[in-house]
Amino acid sequence: MLKRSTVAKVITCAIAAALFVVAIALVSCAPAESGKTHSHESMSASDISEAASKVASSSSASSSSSAASSSSSAAPQMISVPNVVSLTTTQAKYAITGSGLMVSRIDSKHSSDVPTGHVISQDPAPGTAVNKGTGVSFVVSLGKEHPSKASVPDVTGMSWSEAKSTLKSANLNAAKKGDTSGEVVSQDIAAGTLVDKGTTVTVTLSSPKPAQVKVPNVIGKTWNDAKAALESAGLGAAKKGDSEGAVESQSIAAGTKVDKGTTVTVTLASPKPTQVTVPDVTGKNWADAKATLESAQLTAAETGDPDGTVTSQDVAAGTQVDPGTTVTVTLSAPKPTQVTVPDVTGKNWADAKAALESAQLTAAETGDPDGTVTSQDVAAGTQVDPGTTVTVTLSAPKPEQVAVPDVRGETQQDAESNLGKAELKGVCSGEVQSSTVDPGCVVRQSIDPGTMVDKGTEVSFYIAAPPSKIAVPYIEDKKSEEAKSLVEEAGLVYASTEDYSDDVEKGCVISQDPKSETEVAPGTTVNAVVSLGPEPKKQVEVPDLTDMTWPDAKSALENAELKAAKNGDSDGNVESQDIAAGEEVDKGTTVTVTLSSPKPQTKVPKVEGLLWDDAKEAIENADLNVDRTGDKDGVVVSQNPNSGQSVDEGSSVTVKVDKNGKVKVPNVVGQSVESARQALEDAGLKPDPDIPNHGTISAQNPANGQAKFGSVVKLTVDDSDFK
Repeated sequence: MLKRSTVAKVITCAIAAALFVVAIALVSCAPAESGKTHSHESMSASDISEAASKVASSSSASSSSSAASSSSSAAPQMISVPNVVSLTTTQAKYAITGSGLMVSRIDSKHSSDVPTGHVISQDPAPGTAVNKGTGVSFVVSLGKEHPSKASVPDVTGMSWSEAKSTLKSANLNAAKKGDTSGEVVSQDIAAGTLVDKGTTVTVTLSSPKPAQVKVPNVIGKTWNDAKAALESAGLGAAKKGDSEGAVESQSIAAGTKVDKGTTVTVTLASPKPTQVTVPDVTGKNWADAKATLESAQLTAAETGDPDGTVTSQDVAAGTQVDPGTTVTVTLSAPKPTQVTVPDVTGKNWADAKAALESAQLTAAETGDPDGTVTSQDVAAGTQVDPGTTVTVTLSAPKPEQVAVPDVRGETQQDAESNLGKAELKGVCSGEVQSSTVDPGCVVRQSIDPGTMVDKGTEVSFYIAAPPSKIAVPYIEDKKSEEAKSLVEEAGLVYASTEDYSDDVEKGCVISQDPKSETEVAPGTTVNAVVSLGPEPKKQVEVPDLTDMTWPDAKSALENAELKAAKNGDSDGNVESQDIAAGEEVDKGTTVTVTLSSPKPQTKVPKVEGLLWDDAKEAIENADLNVDRTGDKDGVVVSQNPNSGQSVDEGSSVTVKVDKNGKVKVPNVVGQSVESARQALEDAGLKPDPDIPNHGTISAQNPANGQAKFGSVVKLTVDDSDFK
């Protein structure tokens, strides 16, 4: 079976050959008018060869992307733009369209270097990788500009509007024959002819071309899908190869514009066999690797020492391949028993060499033989083959060290002198502001006093700069904007807050900090308080305090910026207030509330688990009101407030009634039928309806525990005494 790259090359050559034939056909079929010269170039064999060469070059440059396109219909086909500079207009067109690209625009201009009718420049540049069908524009030479003459440009193949524009830019007039929707097939004055400016050039236009469609990409599709896609595009479909296979190439490239009804022939590949996955056999011996590959329906081959282990395989693990594919593994020679590399850092060369040789290793050194080992190229603890060379790096003998003297507070000259006496190099790094050290004296040094360093070490230090103070300007009573400007002009930072003032005009500074004339460092912030004018009288809304306790009412008034006063018992609730809720009053107004006498308290009874009627009776007996939620009848499953809580008499207790709640089953064994029925009904249960009216209960089900409200209790009756 041919490789995809070979198929791509064959297709490229076929396209180039086809274009070559089309070029000859177009030239030979070009119409001619009697007695007139045509600017449609009669392409010689060399012209056609040159244009075809451009196509072949471009097609070859993009062959790899074409092959990639065959394997994945999703990837766009990239094409290398051919070089059409110096070609004639016709040659350039064939080179561009023959590469699967389009001619987007043709311009013309005078050139003293490029002959008339030849391409001066193009866009995109030659060699640019672009999508198939991309437009390429180029500029054609009108020849050297003549004061009164004009060189006739080649307008064949152009639309009427393009030809007219090109002739106009050459200082010539345009006339036409034929259908304006067609292309120029000939011109009455040959391209390159030198004529008077303003001469009329008559062009003959062809009949409009039939409607064209773009060829879809069917690579990778089944025959049926490819056929459907081509037919839906208005094209005919033909095939070569196995109908069960997928399309691996098509006779007309995807994206090419062709006449409707054109037949596209697709080549179908033979169906591939079901592939298998290559296993990972690295690390196995030859026998195990061979067995593993053969069990995966693959053929095993080896290279290397058969007694070794697999170090690599020529087909990567996980790759999908055809059954029977040969996988060659490389076997390593059996490794010798390895030894552990000792740690020789800190040793001298002789000791390090002896330690390595005693470990069956070879020692090598770099650096100063009189120094000590600072590093080794094979880390301590590493397992290596005997005889492995371990190279150690030896440091130079350390220089003599000295203690860094304390030069803080000394002048620059003294500091440099004292550091020099200690065989150190003193360097002043600049000045810094200091409030504790005299100007010109050392403020700090780069290495702390007493530190041991090598002789010749550089110790840098900073000296105190002369103080620079700024007097704070006077900004009180000035407008905020003016104050800000004065502060910033003095090299300080302005910041402001606002407050009310009855004395200072709104927008002016009430006070400043620091005060004026204070000496401060550059960049110090000057804080100004700016007047908001007199504080307006604020009114607030009186809250509703009804039924609140005294502490709650007092808190509510204070939160509203009002004062609170009371009449009555502090343990009572608010009955009234002297200023009605919702009224607007001045902030700080006193609101007096009248408190009621405390209400008598009662404890909430426990009613959870009781029937609704019993719970209602118990709550009302405790001088409380009852609110029911849930079902109309049933068992109380929750209550609020909880039982045992002290509340005001007349308060409400909310209970939730559930018809599916459970009640306690009374024991009615031994009771008469009448008594048992009454006991069960009182408990919210139903007695067995099928029992006789006389007799004694001898058994019940359920016997005890709880049952769903309204459920039936089965009873067994002994009525022997009534028979």
